[in-house]
Formats: sequence, C-alpha cells, structure tokens
Amino acid sequence: MSTTFEKRLENGRALLEKFSIELLLITSQGAINYFTDLIDIPGYLIIGKDSAIFYTDPRFTQELSKIAAIYDGRIFSGNILPYLKDAGFVKDSRIGVQKQVVNAEFYDSLFKLTGRKAIIDISVDIRQLLNTHDKESLKRMKKAIDIAEEAFFTALDKLEPGVTEIDIAAELSYQIRTGGGNGDAFPPIVAFGKNSAKPHAIPTKNKLKNDDLVLIDWGCYYQGVYSDCTRICSLGHYHPKGFEVVNDCIDEVISSVFPLIKAGCETGLLSQAAQDIMKQFSYKGKQLSEYFPHALGHGIGYEIHALPIISTAYSWTLWEGSVVTIEPGIYIPGIFGVRKENMFLVGDDSSQLLTGF
Repeated sequence: MSTTFEKRLENGRALLEKFSIELLLITSQGAINYFTDLIDIPGYLIIGKDSAIFYTDPRFTQELSKIAAIYDGRIFSGNILPYLKDAGFVKDSRIGVQKQVVNAEFYDSLFKLTGRKAIIDISVDIRQLLNTHDKESLKRMKKAIDIAEEAFFTALDKLEPGVTEIDIAAELSYQIRTGGGNGDAFPPIVAFGKNSAKPHAIPTKNKLKNDDLVLIDWGCYYQGVYSDCTRICSLGHYHPKGFEVVNDCIDEVISSVFPLIKAGCETGLLSQAAQDIMKQFSYKGKQLSEYFPHALGHGIGYEIHALPIISTAYSWTLWEGSVVTIEPGIYIPGIFGVRKENMFLVGDDSSQLLTGF
C-alpha cells in the first residue's frame, strides 16, 4: 500500500519541476485524502523536493502514525502560518498553492509571508491528479459503485403508493452507510412525478402515486473516492405523453457518445454530439436540446465534481486513467424529466462502462 502513496507523492513532486517551485502547499481535503490516505482528517500538507510534512490539529495525533513511513506528521495549534514559516515558507520562496480552495484572508497572509510574485496557482494540476486513477483508487471506486447499487435496489423495494421522496432518500443514505460506505457522495436527489422535471430537485414530502415517474440521482463516498449515478423508473406502466420520445433520445445520446470517450477526445465534441442528437427529437414542436440545461458530464474521483467538465462552454481534453460521468437529461417543465447517468473509465483508445446496472 505504501508504494501507491509513495508514487502519489512523486506525482506531487513532479509539479515542483514543472512550475519551477520549491514547495507545494496542499489544502483541499480531497487532495489530502489522495496523498496521505488520512481520509477526512483536516490539515496542511507541504511537499518539497526532499521533505513532506503533514500538519494537523491535536485531535488527530494518534492517526499520524499511519503515515510515518512517508510523511513527517506534526501537530499545530492556532494559526498555521508560523508553522509554515518554520517549514521553509519564507519571503521570495516560490510555492505552489491551490488558489481555488483557500480563502482570501489566508491567501493574503501567504502574500505577506512569501511575496505576491512567489505564489503559483497549482489548482488545476492538483485537481487533474485527483481524477487520474491507479489500481487502489479504481478498486475503491468500484466498491463505491457496488455499495451504491445495492442501496438503490433495496430502496426500489420501498417504492409503493404513499411513500415520500424523503423516505426514499433516507433509505438510500441508510443503506450506503450500512453497506460499508463512508456516507453519501452528495445529498440524494429523489423526485416523483412532476418533480422529476427539476434537474436538482430536493426531496420533499411529496407522496408517490401509481404510475409516477421516479428519478433517483445518488452516489456513495468510500475511502476518499466517489460514485455517481442516475436512474429513472416508474411504479406502474403508464408514462406521461412524450416520455417514450424523450427516453429514446436519452438512450441514443448515451449509445452514441460512449464510443467517442477516449484519451485525446475534446470534451466539447462530446457535448456537441449529444446536443446534435437531441436536435433530432422534439416535444410539442420544440427540439429536445432546448430542454437540456446542464453540462453533459464531469470528472469524478477524489472529488465528486472533478475535472474535466464536459460541456461546450469549456475546453478540456480527456486523459487516460480519468473517470467521467455522462448524464444527458431532458426536463419538460411542470410535467416530467428524464436523466440517466453512468460512469466511464477513459482508456487510450476506448472507455469502460463502470456503472453497468
């Protein structure tokens, strides 16, 4: 196991040379999980060419023994800045910081400690590492998927007239915990009937009726890694008018985009391909692309919404070893919505479907 995290430490050190910097300051919890495997233990990680120091507060003194083979674990109290100074953060040192995740007050303090020109933003490079998977993270991700799958099918057995969206959301959370997960990847989305037309519906006391469509978007957080999936189902056999067209469109998008997912593919091309297919389908005279309000997907790993963002609004290139979601959705306001989301492991010339249930 230590070999995996020694390799990850070297991945971090490679950024020192890339940016011609002396130290990295890692502050996001996802990145701390990735580098140290101290899952959800807060702190500050400093990576230098010949040093690697993890600072945490006194509540987690005992946990530091787990990383002793790789990291110098230290305890800090109060303001972290004096400790950073002692660790080598001095005036005019060139350091890499996750600017996207530090607050303005802390960033300003770093300016005074190191000099404004000495701070380099490494946010994007760190976030790409968090979605570049090795055997260990893929093993955990598959476990997160398995736990989520079991929770989903158990929750389906609870679907009966009168049950509420909150009931099913709570059941999913309970099953994920009892199934071995650390918790939900995010608050589950459970939407019955007309509520399925809201892309990020918040579960309510809305009661399930016969023939209601049911949209469930849920995931599992397991040892630092996430899963994310969306399914649509129905309690009965009746579907609202237009459902078949919308459902067929969603299925066509998924089957058409799947072969395009490979290293080197531009994410904008994936999103454009999805929209081109949606334009071939219509609901009451309007192209279904007009009912698609969000990105086609996103990366997932040590962050639930990792890089890349799959949208025509962003320019990313898929890389080998990353995992992405593809989640086309069509939402007819006040009537119904259909979204299906799957996870794909990006390979050199193809991809692997991870959520095949």
